[in-house]
Amino acid sequence: MGRKLIDRGLILKALLHQSAKDMLAVAFSILVLFSLLSIFSNITMRIRLSIREPSRDKLIWWRLGSSEVTNTYEELYPSSYLPFFSQFAFWLLLGLASVGLAAILWKSH
Repeated sequence: MGRKLIDRGLILKALLHQSAKDMLAVAFSILVLFSLLSIFSNITMRIRLSIREPSRDKLIWWRLGSSEVTNTYEELYPSSYLPFFSQFAFWLLLGLASVGLAAILWKSH
């Protein structure tokens, strides 16, 4: 009975049966989830900085790069986890993409 409950999960099913398609689907889903969360956290930081901007040029935060926005947000809101998550998600996506590319190149030889 316990084994049937474990087999119903996509991740556990892929791990137990070693299906490459299922593992690829799980990895792709995780990448998409992290990229969407990273985009939303970046937009949230830009909105909060735009609201806090005292000058008339509130669109300045939409023209700056992500690292400048992250650094400024980190200074103004030191207890927030959004800058850390934004940087973590970026490096995680970059690392997973490079591992995926290396795996593809490794299998092609």
